[in-house]
Amino acid sequence: MAQISTRKRGNTWEYSFEVAPVNGKRKRKSKGGFRTKKECLEAGTKAKAEYDNKGYIAEPKKILFNDYLDYWFENEVKINKKTNTQIGYWNVVKNHFKPYFNNHYLNSVTPAVCNNFINTLKLTDLSEGYILTIGKILNSALNYAVFPCEFIDSNPMRYIKIKSAKSNVDVISYETFNLILDRLKPYYYIPFYIAWYTGARIGEITALTWNDIDFENNTITFDKTTVELTGGGIEFQTPKTPNAIRTILVSQKLINMLKDWKKQQQKYAVELMEEDPELVCTRDSLSHIRPSSIQQYLIKVCKQLNIDVHFHQIRHTHATMLIQNGASAKDVQLRLGHSKIETTLNVYVHNDLEASRNSVNIIDNLTT
Repeated sequence: MAQISTRKRGNTWEYSFEVAPVNGKRKRKSKGGFRTKKECLEAGTKAKAEYDNKGYIAEPKKILFNDYLDYWFENEVKINKKTNTQIGYWNVVKNHFKPYFNNHYLNSVTPAVCNNFINTLKLTDLSEGYILTIGKILNSALNYAVFPCEFIDSNPMRYIKIKSAKSNVDVISYETFNLILDRLKPYYYIPFYIAWYTGARIGEITALTWNDIDFENNTITFDKTTVELTGGGIEFQTPKTPNAIRTILVSQKLINMLKDWKKQQQKYAVELMEEDPELVCTRDSLSHIRPSSIQQYLIKVCKQLNIDVHFHQIRHTHATMLIQNGASAKDVQLRLGHSKIETTLNVYVHNDLEASRNSVNIIDNLTT
């Protein structure tokens, strides 16, 4: 946070502190004419508090949009978003916003400019879903410029309509799943099997510890997720929403697999003269398996098999199989950790054509 500086100029005192950059250059807000240092410091403290709460009211025509993005990221995103979200936002800022808006000033980002930006994205191979996400992030950045910063009067993105991505759930057949398993190294089996039998997210699976597995009651608790940090580190963080924290029942088949894997880990620990690992997903060296390692390995295997499968499809498959075989949408929502049942309904239920046919048959049978 910027510090208040004071200095004496002639017979009076002046305060100053750093604010948002203008034209790529560092900018300071200052005011003089105070009779005493105490009076100057009190006024400077008040002015800085107002700035911290509302932002420095610079002329939008003098603020480069890319400078504003840095300011928004530091003062809004870093403070109010989880690390994983920060990384995602920064990738969008770095790879999409900054190259396109390079020479724009904040007040020159009009609805027409925003619309052209979105149309440019549509000409790339980016998915509709990702373009929608980029648009939402740009909308969030510009909302902050309206309030609390008051840099601009209205958000130009409010006029832009981006087509919502259709939820096409690609289900993996059990045969395809087994083809993939046959190509995996043994220690990669566990995260794939956990995903198949629980529908959990990859970050949730790689964050599991043995304390999360209840072998007596056949349950697994998901209460954290793996976050890969810039620079190579990792963190285990709480999920974004309370609903993502859940304990679910699992099959005896998965429990038996986990028991066998735990025994194998203990053998590795003896050979390596290490303590028994706390984490479930490890290599035979007992090092942690990162989500990115699993995804990269899956890409390699899929190229060998000439198929296109991503890890998140296992979650889709789990949910779709449950819906198709009579599970209620509410049960599936709780199992997957969706914050809203609408998410479950929109993504999975409407996609089940076979269920629709069954519904038609039920009506026919009742009216004949």
